[in-house]
Amino acid sequence: MSNSDRPIPLRLSSTLPGMEFSVVDTHFRQVTRGLGSVDTHVPPGIYRIEMRAGPRVETCLVSLEPGPGYVDQGIQFAFPAAAPLDGTSTSLEAHQEAAIRASQQLTDGGDGVPRLVLLLRNLPGTDFALHPERLLLLDSALRPLARFAETWIREESQGWAAWSGQLASGGYVLRCARRAAGEERAEQRTAIDQSIWVSGGWQTLVFVANGERGPDPASASIHMAKVEEPWMPQAQDAGLALEIALSGLRQGRCLVPDDLMSLLLSAKFVNPMLGIVGAHALLLRARPNLQHLGIVIDNLVQLAGDHPDVLVLAQEVRHRLHAPSRNGPSVSWPPMLASSYRMLLTGDARQPGLIKDRSIAEQVTTRLIDESVWTMWHPLDYPIPGYGYVDALQEADRRVQGYLSQIAELEDKPVHELIDTMPPAEMAHRTSLPVALVTPALESRRRAVPPVISTTNRGVVYVGPGKVEVEDLEYPRLELPEQNHRPLQHGVILKVIATNIGGSDQHMVRGRTTAPPGLTLGHEITGEVVEVGRDVEFIKVGDLVSVPFNIACGRCRNCKERNAGVCENVNPARDGAAYGYVDMGGWHGGQARYVTVPYADWNLLKFPDRDQAMAKITDLAMLSDIFPTGYHGAHSAGVTTGSTVYVAGAGPVGLACATSCHLLGAAAVIVGDMNAERLAQARSFGCETIDLSQHDNLSEQIEQIVGLPEVDAAVDCVGFEARSRPRCSTR
Repeated sequence: MSNSDRPIPLRLSSTLPGMEFSVVDTHFRQVTRGLGSVDTHVPPGIYRIEMRAGPRVETCLVSLEPGPGYVDQGIQFAFPAAAPLDGTSTSLEAHQEAAIRASQQLTDGGDGVPRLVLLLRNLPGTDFALHPERLLLLDSALRPLARFAETWIREESQGWAAWSGQLASGGYVLRCARRAAGEERAEQRTAIDQSIWVSGGWQTLVFVANGERGPDPASASIHMAKVEEPWMPQAQDAGLALEIALSGLRQGRCLVPDDLMSLLLSAKFVNPMLGIVGAHALLLRARPNLQHLGIVIDNLVQLAGDHPDVLVLAQEVRHRLHAPSRNGPSVSWPPMLASSYRMLLTGDARQPGLIKDRSIAEQVTTRLIDESVWTMWHPLDYPIPGYGYVDALQEADRRVQGYLSQIAELEDKPVHELIDTMPPAEMAHRTSLPVALVTPALESRRRAVPPVISTTNRGVVYVGPGKVEVEDLEYPRLELPEQNHRPLQHGVILKVIATNIGGSDQHMVRGRTTAPPGLTLGHEITGEVVEVGRDVEFIKVGDLVSVPFNIACGRCRNCKERNAGVCENVNPARDGAAYGYVDMGGWHGGQARYVTVPYADWNLLKFPDRDQAMAKITDLAMLSDIFPTGYHGAHSAGVTTGSTVYVAGAGPVGLACATSCHLLGAAAVIVGDMNAERLAQARSFGCETIDLSQHDNLSEQIEQIVGLPEVDAAVDCVGFEARSRPRCSTR
C-alpha cells in the first residue's frame, strides 16, 4: 500500500456531553458516527463532518491528505433551549432568576399542594413583543381558569413574562393562540392545546420560547421540582441531557450516551420529568436494560404515581418484561409527551379499556397534531357538552371506513369479508385509535344494508366523452354506498325542484377529467325535503331549501376556519367534496329526481316563505353555485364602495360577479368578453363593456372608460376552458 492510500487518523471530540458526530464521504456514504467522540482511520479524501446536539446541527468539509491526520478535540458547541439552562446558547441569568422567583413564591406553606409555573421568554438575540394573553389555562373540564390573564408578571425590558399559582392535582390544558405564517389579523390566529399535568407534592415548570408569531409551546421545556423547594437550574450536564433526550424523541432515536443516561435517570428524585424523558430515551435503544428501567419506573411511581406519563410507562415496561397485567387505573388525561400518548394507544389495543371511555384522553385522539415532542391537539370547543365524544366517534368511523376501503381495494375483497376477520383491537392498532372508538365503527359497518334497487328515481348520467343519458337510478338512502355504506342519519333526502348545468359539468362531459362512466351529474340543487335522518334537528319534511355545491360537515377544523370547501370529513380520499363530481367523495349528483344531502342542519339554506320562493324558483336556483361564486370573486378582490372593477368573462359567473360588484358599491364595473350577446346582457344592468374581439390593448380601453389605464380590482371569470385568438391590431 502506497503512502497516498494509507488510512489517515480522524479524531473528534467535544466538551459538550452527548454531541453526535457523523462523517460522510464524497459518495454520500456514512463512514462512521459516534456519540461524544470519533476515533477512526479513513482513506485520504474530502469528508463532510456533521455535528448535532439538541436541535442544532452544523457541518463542515475537511480535506484529509497523507500525514498526521485530522484531530479536533474540545469542540465548543452550544444549542438553544426553551429553559434558561447553563451551557445552552440561550441561557440568560435574568430569566433564570425570574424562574427561581416564580417558583420560590409558591414554596411557603409546606402543604404539598401542587403548583404550576409558566415562563414565556425571548431567546437571546430576539426582541419580540411578549403576548402572554395568547396563552390560556383550562381546567380538566376545559373551562378557563379565573383571573389567569390578569396575574402575569411581565418584564418587557428583560424579555420575560411569568405566571405561577397553586392548583389541584390533575390535568390542565395550555392553549396557545398562535399566528400562522403570513397571517396578520388577530382573528386569524390558530389555537392549539397542549396537555399539562401537575402532581401532588410537585411543581411543574413550563418554559415557552417567544417568537415572531407569538409563544411556541411546541418547543417548550418542562421540568418538575418539589413544592417545598424553589426550582434551580439543574447541574449543567443533567439539564443538557434532558434537552438532548427531547431532541432524540423528536427524531425517534436515542441520542443520550451511557454516562448522561445514568445522570438523567438518577436526577429523577429532584426532577421526575428527567426520569420520564430518560425512560423514553432508554426505550429507544435497540436493547434497553429493562430490569434497570423497571427500577426507574418503580421510583417514578412512588414519586408521581398519578402522572399519566408514569402510568403509561409502567404499563409498557410490565408488558416488555412479560409481567402479569395489573388492573390499575385507566388513563383519563392525555400524557404530556407525544411518545407517551403513542405508547398509550398501543397499550389500549393490547389491553382494551386502558384509555378511559369518553375521557379527554380518548376524545383528543382524532384531533392530535403531530408536530411536537409534546401531546398537542386542535381544541375540543363544542357548543354542546359531550359533543367532543360524538365528534371523536364520527372521525373514528371515517378512519375505519377509509382503512377498510383501502384494504378491500388492495386485496380485491368485499368490505364485509374484511370486517369479519378484523377484531377491534387489531383495527385500533392499525388506525391509531382507542378500541372503544373503533368498536362502534366496526359494528356500524356490519349493520350496513345493501342499497335497494328502485326505478322511481331517474337522473342524468355521464356515459363517456361527449355523451350523457337519462337513466333509472337507485332511490336515495340515508347512507352512501360509495363510502362503504356510510350512515347519513344527519342528512335528508330531497325531491329536486330546480337544478342547473354548470361549467364544471361540461368539463367532465367533454372528457377533460377522469370522470368514470355511470357518474350522476349535478351539483347545483334546489329541492323539497321528503325524508329526514334521526339526527337532523332544524330541517323538517316539506321545507324548500337551497343546497351549496360543496359538501361540508361544519365541525372539522377547516369548516370552523371558514374553509368548508376543503372539509376533512366528507371524502376519504382527500379534503373537500361535491355532489356529482369526479374524485369528490362519490356523492350522487342533483340532476335527478331525488338526491341525498348529508349534514342537513349545516348544509341547507331554508327558504322561510315557500310560496314566495316557488314564485322565484328559477332565480333562487342560482344560489346553489353561480351567484355565490361570482360574489366570492368580487369580495375576494376587495370590491367596495367607489371601486372601479374589471371582470374578465361575461358568462354566467362573470355576470353574477358584475352584479355582485354593484351590490358591493362599485362605481364602475367593466366586463370584457368576445361574445356580443353576453356583452349586451352585461350592459342591460349598467355595466361598461369591452369587446375583446375588436381590441387587443385592454389598458387603453379601460383608460377610455375610467380615465386611467388601471382599475382598483379585477376578477378572472373566464374559467377552465379559456380560449385565445391571434393577436390583431385595431390601427
